[in-house]
Amino acid sequence: MLNKLHFLFALLLFVGVFGQQKADSLQKEIARYEQIQHEMKITKPSLADSVKAKLLLKLGKEFTDSDPRKALHLINQSLRLSEQINFPQGIGAGYNGLALVYNSKSDFKLAIAACNKAVPINQKLRNPENLGYSYALLGQAYLYLNDFTFSLKYLNDAYRIFEKLQKHRRMAALCNDLAILYSKLPQADKQLAYYNKGLKILEIENAPQNMDLRFIIKGNIANFYSDQKQFTKANAILTDCIAYNEKHNLWSNAAFVYQQLGSNYGNMHQYDKALAFMHKALTNFIKTSNKSGEADAYRKIGEVYFLSGKMALAENFTQKGLQLSTQIGELESMKFAYENLSKIYAKKGNFKLAYLNHLQYKKVSDSMFNSEINAKLTQIQLTNEFEKKEEILRKQQQKRDELHQIEANKQKKFKYIVLISMFLLSIVTASIYRNLKNYQKQRNIIQRQKEQIEASLQEKETLLREIHHRVKNNLQIISSLLNMQSDHINDKAVLDMIQEAQSRVQTMSLLHQNLYQSEEINEVDVENYIKRLVAYITQLFEGHASKVKTNVLVDGIYFDFDTAISLGLIVNELVTNAYKYAFNQQADGLITIQIRPLNTVDYVLTVSDNGPGLPSGFKTENTQSLGLKLVGILSRQLRGKFTVNTTESHTDFIVTFKDMKAYHAGL
Repeated sequence: MLNKLHFLFALLLFVGVFGQQKADSLQKEIARYEQIQHEMKITKPSLADSVKAKLLLKLGKEFTDSDPRKALHLINQSLRLSEQINFPQGIGAGYNGLALVYNSKSDFKLAIAACNKAVPINQKLRNPENLGYSYALLGQAYLYLNDFTFSLKYLNDAYRIFEKLQKHRRMAALCNDLAILYSKLPQADKQLAYYNKGLKILEIENAPQNMDLRFIIKGNIANFYSDQKQFTKANAILTDCIAYNEKHNLWSNAAFVYQQLGSNYGNMHQYDKALAFMHKALTNFIKTSNKSGEADAYRKIGEVYFLSGKMALAENFTQKGLQLSTQIGELESMKFAYENLSKIYAKKGNFKLAYLNHLQYKKVSDSMFNSEINAKLTQIQLTNEFEKKEEILRKQQQKRDELHQIEANKQKKFKYIVLISMFLLSIVTASIYRNLKNYQKQRNIIQRQKEQIEASLQEKETLLREIHHRVKNNLQIISSLLNMQSDHINDKAVLDMIQEAQSRVQTMSLLHQNLYQSEEINEVDVENYIKRLVAYITQLFEGHASKVKTNVLVDGIYFDFDTAISLGLIVNELVTNAYKYAFNQQADGLITIQIRPLNTVDYVLTVSDNGPGLPSGFKTENTQSLGLKLVGILSRQLRGKFTVNTTESHTDFIVTFKDMKAYHAGL
């Protein structure tokens, strides 16, 4: 499950390290300005008050982390004063300031409303820096609301503006936000690449005031390692971040670090340490009015209580977290809360509530990862690439136009000397130019057709991934229902039948999961698929054959869906059969699964065990085992055959089969 990649995004763009010292200085400047106005007996606002409006806005931003209410009060003062004196720059910057605080308080819809007021003002003023701030704040708000389409658009728009302005801190902060966006998709390679890109940008401008941002990105990298289960490595980075944030009173940032440390210690089964850090995080989130963080803290405390067996406390804290997440509309946190409640109620034996919460979890999950979102993301990425190509073509055309003008000037100088020659040359030039224009026109038509075809293929691939994703989810629900039903059955034979059914359902579910996560939607990585399938079967038999080892020997083999599904069911039956019968009289052993090619079409699957062997005279065609009958049927479907070699200390189940895609292609 994806840890919520953390830290208050708004701080990345606006809040410095030494906030309190700067706030004191700004308050003194405002007091000095008001004293001068009093001495000069100035009572009516004028354009000169733009200085005061700017000071109020800066002071408000300094309180974003420590006192959001005070920050809103000061920024609203600045905004009203700017409106009174008709100071449009102050109005645009004021709405940006409101959006900053609303993002920090998790009032994301209010932040979007404020930004939408700021954008047209900053566009009209042609103020790129303030416009970049508006886009960055919009991107952050939509990111928290899991609207990845708009988030990606606005974050990229903001990055392009700050890249032109060479604002390195802003660029690094946006790299951090883009990394968090890709963590939610999830795309781990792009996620880590953007974090490292942000740190590299900060090296260009290695200023002391950028240290807070550097530690924020380092903290997010620690979260990345937490997701990879490298908790010791992650905790070392987080401990370093805690020391920095506490030293500089960055309590909002510290809250996220406490929360992640708590999650890591929970995963390491050190529950007392986990709860201590989680409660520190909750205190800081409440102190800084961060509803999103507060909701996550309640939910994560509930997770720790669940892991430690305290179901009443687990339910109480998780419900609090769900209530807050629902209030602010944060879908990702709602999804995790419903998932945790489903587990809690199942543990308590309330299967009806467990099932209802599981349905809510699936509903929120599907709304987050529907095909429309994926299609829009693809469209935006293609649009960005197209805009870059258009910019290159425009520059090339501009150079050609400049060269053409130079040539025209030369012709004018020599026209009285070689009039006839230039006339002939102009005819040739015009002919070449027309041919070039026609060529360019045809090339553009071909390019547009190519892009339309690529877009169509992308849409079809996205749809296929979504279908595999939904089929996998439905199979998981079936598996969960079978698991819940098994809790009420005492007949061992019936339980074994249910477990076999679950195993077959999981075989198909793993294949669909492999396909929608694969880069090639029509090809299955057989090695990865078989290893995950065998790992699942091994979990089913923990305690029954705890010392049995498995060895998967498959390398660089890819099959289509039809071949892979039959092969997976065969492996499921043979490995399950080995656990149930080959090692029922011994505690340890070895199961080997090997697939090797004979040529480009034919393959051999061998499932071996070092158990006591099959009874004398055993024949596959005479067996009463449903599993082995199924293996025979599936082998014939793959245009192959199923045989068995057995001794007193070893058994080989051998299936020869064909790659059905290659087989049909050769017919």
